[in-house]
Amino acid sequence: MIPLFPLNMVLCPGETTALHIFEERYKEMIMTCLEDDRHFGIILFHESELKQTGCTAHITEIIKKYPDGRMDILVKGVQRFQLLSIDRRKSYLRGTVDYFADEHDEVDLILRARVSAFHLHLLEMANAPETAGIYNQVKSSFLMAHSAGLELDDKQKLLELITENDRLRFLEKHLMLLIDKITHFEEVKKLIRANGHAKHFPPIDLDKLGGEA
Repeated sequence: MIPLFPLNMVLCPGETTALHIFEERYKEMIMTCLEDDRHFGIILFHESELKQTGCTAHITEIIKKYPDGRMDILVKGVQRFQLLSIDRRKSYLRGTVDYFADEHDEVDLILRARVSAFHLHLLEMANAPETAGIYNQVKSSFLMAHSAGLELDDKQKLLELITENDRLRFLEKHLMLLIDKITHFEEVKKLIRANGHAKHFPPIDLDKLGGEA
């Protein structure tokens, strides 16, 4: 049984993120995890629904402690799990879980290279810093997902996929559509800016257009 932290976010294995802990029950939970050197489970709670698949989180750093017990922590995703049952006897939720891993599947290196190129192009379009070293990782899909512009439901779907190639194909489709949307949006902005020059054109002389008034 592990402590559960329902959040409006999805954590993937290998992904690092910062959390601000402020509720009393989660202060207690984090202190227990620190004292016992335990992981806790992050699981998506979205639109009044608690998902059944989550990822354990390892506390890698306490960034800051506040006088009232609040804290900022850095966590790293470790292992995916399927939630089997919930225990409510403590102030925070705990769950009985079944850990799972990918099915054996040799990674399609050409596919990975293609998806990596799309991801790098997206970062360039967003003027976001490159994430060095993620593209040659065994499960680079999870690391790319952190900055791939995925909606929560899509990131949850990716978390639940059980082969790297399936996740890469999922990301490829998503990135192609997103890049296309951004490109189209930039083109529309250029058209709008171009049309804005119309205010500098001389007024039309209606008398010279001919025809009846």
